[in-house]
Amino acid sequence: VGAVIYWTIEYTTGGNYYLMPGANTTAASQSATNYVCPLSGYSESTSTTATDWEIIIPVAATVTKLVAALDVAPGSGKNYAMNVRLNNTTDVLTATVADTNTIATATGSQALSAGDTLVIKVVPTGTPAAGRTKTCMTIVPNASGEIIAAQCGTSGPSTTATTYQQFYGTGPSTGSWNTS
Repeated sequence: VGAVIYWTIEYTTGGNYYLMPGANTTAASQSATNYVCPLSGYSESTSTTATDWEIIIPVAATVTKLVAALDVAPGSGKNYAMNVRLNNTTDVLTATVADTNTIATATGSQALSAGDTLVIKVVPTGTPAAGRTKTCMTIVPNASGEIIAAQCGTSGPSTTATTYQQFYGTGPSTGSWNTS
């Protein structure tokens, strides 16, 4: 009781694609644009700076779907638009969770090149109820079998000592750089 539990999930898709889920523990701002990591466990926070949560895409692929969800409905006449933001310049695949809904889906096709960056941009309209965001992207790799596994964190490594970071995990609350 009270111990940390870790697990690994192996899944098989119905085609040549994989899923990239992300979530955060901090409610999105009700008035300002926020950014969240596009992949993570449930311990990430929001930021008003896109580059805090960008991930680098290591291989060519295509984003074909974005599913966005909130843990509470925004309210009548209110919404959160969740965008896949490419290279901190272009919003693609926008899923807008509106009114009494808690989930929305966007489909399309956005090619990604090795070296591109991605972040989820969250834009509130009409002072919606404060909700935590969850997203899942469908990614189709150009080379069959390639899968991206990445980590977001809010701190960098030490500038004076050798430090280590987990390969993949739940984010900054348990993913701090350390010396062992």
